[in-house]
Amino acid sequence: MEFRLYSGQRGSMKPLKMVNVVSDSEGDIFSTKTGELRLVLDKKESAWVQKGKRQQLKSLPVEDNVQLIYVDLGVYSGQPLGTPCDLL
Repeated sequence: MEFRLYSGQRGSMKPLKMVNVVSDSEGDIFSTKTGELRLVLDKKESAWVQKGKRQQLKSLPVEDNVQLIYVDLGVYSGQPLGTPCDLL
């Protein structure tokens, strides 16, 4: 599985360079210069840890947030998404 981590304001999110990735039976930890994303997919738990402060994150269903994810956030700008509208 390939993971990417982005940060920023809506419409101008930028990729974060991950400096350490740990994946084990307890979940995944993605470390960056500014903090860590701790992700446990099977329990649907995630948190952002920055300077020792833990902030719980909420998982959103992709199918209910397609507009936000693929258009509004700006992460996929200009990339074909495999739909008939890609050619327009």
